[in-house]
Amino acid sequence: MKGLQGSCRTPIAAYGYLEGKTLSLKGMVSDPQGRHMRFIFHKGLASQAEAIGKEAAQLLQEKTCAASS
Repeated sequence: MKGLQGSCRTPIAAYGYLEGKTLSLKGMVSDPQGRHMRFIFHKGLASQAEAIGKEAAQLLQEKTCAASS
């Protein structure tokens, strides 16, 4: 939520799962009305979980900004 500047009114979802040493992360962010949903899929080494989350948030942020342009 921090990376997306989210609040309790911001629809944000994340689902992570391990496959061996790989952490896969599916993420979503939307406007409060749920009309403009953005999705990502990101993965990397499980030992780098925090970096994977931050990168995923950045990817979602970029998709949101691109859609607003």
